[in-house]
Amino acid sequence: MSAVDMAAVEDRLAEKSLGGNYGIFTPLGGGLAVIGLALFVFALLGEGSHRAWQTFHVNWVFWTGLTAGSIAITAVSKIANAKWNGLLIRFSQASSAMIPVSLVGLVLILTLGYHDIYGHMQEALHGVSAGKATWLSRPWMSIRLIGGLALLYWIGAKLIRADLLPDLARVKRHAGGSMQARYDRMLAGYDAEANHHRIYRLAPTYAVTYALIMTIVARRTRFGRYVFATGGNPEAAELSGIDTRWLTVKIFALMGALTAIAAVIASARLNAVGNDLGTLDELRVIAAAVIGGTALAGGVGTIYGAVLGALIMQSLQSGMAMVGVDAPLQSIVVGVVLVFAVWVDIVYRRRTGS
Repeated sequence: MSAVDMAAVEDRLAEKSLGGNYGIFTPLGGGLAVIGLALFVFALLGEGSHRAWQTFHVNWVFWTGLTAGSIAITAVSKIANAKWNGLLIRFSQASSAMIPVSLVGLVLILTLGYHDIYGHMQEALHGVSAGKATWLSRPWMSIRLIGGLALLYWIGAKLIRADLLPDLARVKRHAGGSMQARYDRMLAGYDAEANHHRIYRLAPTYAVTYALIMTIVARRTRFGRYVFATGGNPEAAELSGIDTRWLTVKIFALMGALTAIAAVIASARLNAVGNDLGTLDELRVIAAAVIGGTALAGGVGTIYGAVLGALIMQSLQSGMAMVGVDAPLQSIVVGVVLVFAVWVDIVYRRRTGS
């Protein structure tokens, strides 16, 4: 499709968007929210208040993770300069409506529901070191959770707004009357070139911040600790009461979802799809993880380390492509780097006894 045809399609979609009837979504969403709130309050007033807060916490973790991860799809798509996955990006950006709900839910968890959710942890703090007790105390937990999540959401909201402005400018040309004034307010100070640069500054910033925040989640939540424990010693984890089989199913399901998202972004970046897309990428992914500090034996690793390893591997591959190294030789170099990284990891862990 030529640029002229694409512009005509975008204009037609912009015109149709103004004629859509979206009024039903507000009362429907509000009604469901009221029903959910009423059921939650009813559960709190009954004998199962402790169970109600536990369920609230599980749902908060799920929807907060879905919100932050959906915004991350936008960030990665912009970093990869994906071309045709605009529909996926818009769906992922729609999850930003959960940002205020997520923050309010976190405040409720750290205030009204704190003792029902974290009461057992507070009782156990007397038997740990002073540094760990301070880190897990209520004030420090509130500061890092609210501060980290607010920072992540703030960057994500600015990224989404910057990405929506070009579409709003296109829709504005077809709007009239009071709608025109509304779009004028939303587009005040809009500059297409400056906004384009802003998007490509905010996208990597969000990706890095997301990696740091998710590292805290991986190390400071039950699910994250279960993953590390199972990776380090599955038998000991199972004897400790962890359902390792169900955990493995969840990990593979998560990996499958992330692989599907990566495939969509990769094909959108190349603007083409082939049956050989992603061939030998698993080798580069393993090498990136190992270079980033992940142990092949399991139980050790960080998200930001894997991101750093991916940057190193991509820099290596791009450098070889720029100097004209043949594709088969590139794979050989990646394999040599992987073997060397594994050897360094084995030697290091033998010397440190870890």
